[in-house]
Amino acid sequence: MSVQEAMNCVAEHQIIQPLLFRLQEEYYIKVDHHAIRINNVSCLCDAAECLIKMHYIFNLDYEYELVS
Repeated sequence: MSVQEAMNCVAEHQIIQPLLFRLQEEYYIKVDHHAIRINNVSCLCDAAECLIKMHYIFNLDYEYELVS
C-alpha cells in the first residue's frame, strides 16, 4: 500500500483529527490532506509521542473515544 492509498482509506472513514499510521517501516501523521513522515523514531511509543505533541502544539481536540 502506498501513502496515497492509505490517505484515501482514511478519507473514506471521514477522520478529521491528526492520525498516526505506519507503512512498511515508517510512521506518518495524517494532518488535513497531508501525510507527514516522522523522522528519527525507533518505535511506536516515539511515534505516539509525536502525535500527542501535535495535538498539544496545535491545541486540537482529541477524538471522542480518546477523551477520557
